Amino acid sequence: SALDYDRLDGRIYWSDMELKTISRAFLNGSALEVVVEFGLDYPRGLAVDWMAGNLYWADAGTGRVEVARLDGSSRRVLVWRELDSPECLVVDTKGEKIVWSSWGQEPVIERAAMDGSMREVLVQGVGRS
Repeated sequence: SALDYDRLDGRIYWSDMELKTISRAFLNGSALEVVVEFGLDYPRGLAVDWMAGNLYWADAGTGRVEVARLDGSSRRVLVWRELDSPECLVVDTKGEKIVWSSWGQEPVIERAAMDGSMREVLVQGVGRS
């Protein structure tokens, strides 16, 4: 599973691969709520863009990188074509990019604009770690 922190409102966000959900709560455990509960299979990577109020995740099971508002609304798929087992994901708020790794047949690290456009390979051909 994955974990990230929204420093603006003090909540943690995490994925649960057994329940196939993404949830959030304050650091003291209060206000626990599920924000994404349908259409997930193996959500391994998760990143909070606290500046724009978005939540990004990589799902190795569905082979997609997705985004939603922090409350789970306005969900949409950003990257899905030629994507094999995306797992880790980070947000570069300064560069306005998302970066993820895929660990399928040909491991690769890629990035794209925060709307999924301008996709490019950063690292390839390095094998599995």
